[in-house]
Amino acid sequence: MKEFSYIEKPKDWPQNQREANLSNILKAAENFYNSPSYKTKEVLFSLIDQTDLNELNEMGLFRITYYEVAVMNQLYLLATLMNCESLKFYLYGHICRFTKLHKIVSNMQSCVEQDTDFYIEKYFHLTPQLKVFYLCYAVFDYEKRDSFADTIISEINRIIDTDDIDIVNEMAYGFINMLKDLSNFSSVKIFKILTFDKEELKELFKLEAHLVKITNQDVTKRPLLGVIKLTLRNWVLKSRNNYNVNLLYKCISTDSCFKALTNHEIWMQKIEYLNDKRENKVIKELFEDKTWIKYEWARNVEFNCLPNSYVCSYSKASPNSEMKDEYGSNVFGYKSDRISDVLAPIVLIKGRPFLDQVACYDILYNQDEAKKEINYLCDLINIFEITKDEKNEFLNDILIYWYLSIKDEKWVDEQERRYQLFIFDYKDYKDLSIDDRFLKIKSSVYLLPDFIFSNDSLKYEIELFRKDKLNSIAMNDYIYCHNCLQSDFDSAKTYGIGESACCSICGSTDIELIELRK
Repeated sequence: MKEFSYIEKPKDWPQNQREANLSNILKAAENFYNSPSYKTKEVLFSLIDQTDLNELNEMGLFRITYYEVAVMNQLYLLATLMNCESLKFYLYGHICRFTKLHKIVSNMQSCVEQDTDFYIEKYFHLTPQLKVFYLCYAVFDYEKRDSFADTIISEINRIIDTDDIDIVNEMAYGFINMLKDLSNFSSVKIFKILTFDKEELKELFKLEAHLVKITNQDVTKRPLLGVIKLTLRNWVLKSRNNYNVNLLYKCISTDSCFKALTNHEIWMQKIEYLNDKRENKVIKELFEDKTWIKYEWARNVEFNCLPNSYVCSYSKASPNSEMKDEYGSNVFGYKSDRISDVLAPIVLIKGRPFLDQVACYDILYNQDEAKKEINYLCDLINIFEITKDEKNEFLNDILIYWYLSIKDEKWVDEQERRYQLFIFDYKDYKDLSIDDRFLKIKSSVYLLPDFIFSNDSLKYEIELFRKDKLNSIAMNDYIYCHNCLQSDFDSAKTYGIGESACCSICGSTDIELIELRK
């Protein structure tokens, strides 16, 4: 990508770790964009993923420059070109962190100066999605009065109460795309304010429908059609179990583990070969009795054949002996839902990378809960002013992501979280191959787990990858567990204070404080 010719880079850049982080991420994003591979993708996602609250360091000189805003806009553009949703999400977090810092500094200045700025004027030059988010978050963080959802709604309504059509169009565009961006958040721990309840989500979609109407947009036409469908799908699936993203576990046999460490592949099984023979049948049975369906237009659902579809599954429950016997004795663990990032297939479009969609969701095991959720999905669709036939088409298209997400209650102990890919012959995939049964995709998902319970020989192999990653990207002190190999940045803050320290994952006392700055 070209350098920012229209914004001069400060000669003293970077002057704080926040600026350095942006520079490193921009370099990694451009490297992946120009030389796409699963290895350059891992570098990018390792830099933007924050598993622990205290993992990130942004210390240094307090300032905000137009160049920083230009870098953020450039990163957002790259993220859009590559369909890299986690990179966008990093930028939203970046705005939150500096907004909080700006408020603290402004409050300190207000003690000696009468005239202090509430808003960060330079953030008004952000791309519309980021700008809308900033305007809402600044008020939310400053007032601490309403929920974040209520603040968004009130602020957008306040801003669009104008005769300036350009402002209304900018706010509509920014809000619609912001709501889609935020639907991809992967860490409840980092961004708890995004755990909107069902009523809050309904009000946000009402605002979206209102903005579509007053800007004379057609929700049945692309690209708006695709944006809203993805937004609906993501929020409804993500809000299952009250956004309960537990630790994730994967049981693997020793032989498969060593093969994965050698070929750097994860194998995803074609849905026809899944061990539950009732896959894709439970949801069809739900619609045989239509009396529970709230809307007449939703009762004529057409169940289409899934395109070439492959899945892999993880468990939110710590594996018991039966699961280990069934799937493998080695347990790979993940503290955040970065799995969808490193699973995303690389599609080449004119030589440039585009990350394909990964549908991820918790499995529902209760049919009554499934019925309530589908009716709620219909509630959201019904908000938009389109015909009954168009609403039905909306539902048919979105419901494809529900086909494999509802299972019989006998599987409930597995507490499955599933990742699903749709593969198409016309796409030019990189680092991916297919046989009669498996999709084999190059990925770092087994090379770099967050923790592992395994035999010593396999653990030693994984430890080499773990330590290499931590040595490369860690910016704060952390506790390292020699038993399960996890790195804990949060507990490093209180290490040595009070009771004897132990690993927050496995409980081992065989831990070490890794100090980066003495």
